Amino acid sequence: IDAGPLTEWAREGARVLVAPTLLGIPGDLAGLEAACRSCGIFLIDDAAQSMGAKVGHRPVGSFGQAGIFSFGRGKAAAGWGWGLLSLRDDSLGDAAEARYRPLEVQSAAETWRQGMILRLAPLLQSPRVFRWLASLPFLQIGATVYDPSFPIRRAGGTMEGRLAAALDGLATRNGIRIRNARTWFDLLGGLPVDCLGPRDPVGSAAIFTRFGILFPDGASRAEALRRLRPAGVQGTGLYPRALADLPEIQPHRVGNRPVPAARQLAETLLVLPTHGQIRAEDFQSAAAALHRMFA
Repeated sequence: IDAGPLTEWAREGARVLVAPTLLGIPGDLAGLEAACRSCGIFLIDDAAQSMGAKVGHRPVGSFGQAGIFSFGRGKAAAGWGWGLLSLRDDSLGDAAEARYRPLEVQSAAETWRQGMILRLAPLLQSPRVFRWLASLPFLQIGATVYDPSFPIRRAGGTMEGRLAAALDGLATRNGIRIRNARTWFDLLGGLPVDCLGPRDPVGSAAIFTRFGILFPDGASRAEALRRLRPAGVQGTGLYPRALADLPEIQPHRVGNRPVPAARQLAETLLVLPTHGQIRAEDFQSAAAALHRMFA
């Protein structure tokens, strides 16, 4: 996010800025925090994709007045659909608590169902199984669907315990993702694409929830996705369009500025998995498919 226009946005009425850390690769959140503070803009540090990433000694999600974390599928600490809110002000915490406590607690049956899905997650992440699941359109595997109609409930003691357990192995899982990102960097070097993130991932602040590649245009990304399917590694486009183009977002935007960078990202971004179920032959097969494409 470019902090330059913040003063102008504030004059036009902007009060809140949501700053996402895409794919677990942090930007200059400290600079953005300072800029928002000087402009009187409330900063929400969106760490949904970056639990465990850091900027300096501060974890992503600790900047600004509020931080958002996700336990959704495909995230660093997967808990199949739950979230966590971190607030830096007692009055905000009290207000959030007042809204949270009256919520209905999720039923025991739904908690059991989600628990079974979590136990099956390692199997479902296997490239061969995932490829078969992705072929079933009703599952919407790899799709990013904006649907705010989901029920808002309290997790309850059992699920809260499971979510806490998901955090226990976070550093280990993130370490695997970082090493796998390094493997992707090594295998895809020389291709006419832009691989996102620090070139030496080990020791960096990024966690690489997925490995991002920017292709020259939408057509080349579509061709890459087609070639990856038989290779056994499921690449996805992640976002079908820029957030600014969602009709549901329009009432909350300040101004109507063009967003060419966001639209280019939505059109050309392809992501590859970094979780621990990827085998050496999966890396090699996917890399060979992409190298053949540009040969």
